[in-house]
Amino acid sequence: MIEELRNDVSRILKKYGSGTSYRYTDYFVLYLIYLKYLCDTNKYKYEEVINDNNLYDLFSFTKSFKNDKEDLPINKLLRNISIYDTKELVKEFLASYETLMPIYDTKKERIFSINRYMSTLSFIGYDQDGLTTYITKRENEYECFKAVDEILEVKNKYLKEEDIQFEKYEYLCIYDTKPKYRFIKDNNVYDLIYDYLHKIDNVILYTTYSKISNFKEGRRILRHLKTVILDEDKAIMLFNKDATEVSIINYDKEKIKTIDKLKTIIDNNRKQKDVLVKTSYGDIISNNSRIGFSLYELDKSEEIKDINKIVDQNTQLLNDLNRINDTVEEEINKLLNR
Repeated sequence: MIEELRNDVSRILKKYGSGTSYRYTDYFVLYLIYLKYLCDTNKYKYEEVINDNNLYDLFSFTKSFKNDKEDLPINKLLRNISIYDTKELVKEFLASYETLMPIYDTKKERIFSINRYMSTLSFIGYDQDGLTTYITKRENEYECFKAVDEILEVKNKYLKEEDIQFEKYEYLCIYDTKPKYRFIKDNNVYDLIYDYLHKIDNVILYTTYSKISNFKEGRRILRHLKTVILDEDKAIMLFNKDATEVSIINYDKEKIKTIDKLKTIIDNNRKQKDVLVKTSYGDIISNNSRIGFSLYELDKSEEIKDINKIVDQNTQLLNDLNRINDTVEEEINKLLNR
């Protein structure tokens, strides 16, 4: 039903919205599910809502979307989902998002932080069990999570960092959504991890391999790196205050068919051909801070060193090109603003 609802929403946005409306599709899918929940709980009446072309002020995005735009007959789609169970609808909606690998103890409470580039709707990291405390920075942050909490009757917490008692938790998870060029230019997430490791024993970073393949920006926390899990372009890094070596796991679905099997491999922490390799912080530094499975499974050779050198030279050339581009852009702006 969710995919059908997405198509209906997309069709209306295409017809009545602006050219930038497509990214709002899932916002309005959730808007309709929450609106249905409010009708089911007698806050609104179905027929009144369905016949009203005005958006209800349920989320900050609906308030901003109303500005300078003609009315959208989105509410009429409520009729299409009125016969469905609201909890099942929201669970189907959540299932359409790729979930994070639960490599921590799912029965324990944990802290979660999303390192966002933009305010986007993403339910990766949403906890249906209500055991998570989310670090908030803005008043309307996680408003969509809170609506789902209400529907599913779970009690996740949303606190400012200064109000969290870190000593009560074992894990802090960070989901990094910033694109690579912002990840390098801004204060990177490694500085954030460094600060958190003074407050909590374990930090888990969910990111992309392209960001961590060269770990030079993370040198200050390298000695805390305990485990790296590589899954195609996805990467998970586990940091621990007392880490002494680095284990790199190649998450091959043919060899590691279940999450429980992955957890066993992490817990046992034994070398296994094509699955788990161990290395030291010194070896990573000597390999120009490169992170990779094959790099440390193979014996050291001059060929590997030469490859590293070529890659580093290419990285330096790209950095030089970016600096030149910034300079040109700055000079053009000066000319245009005279």
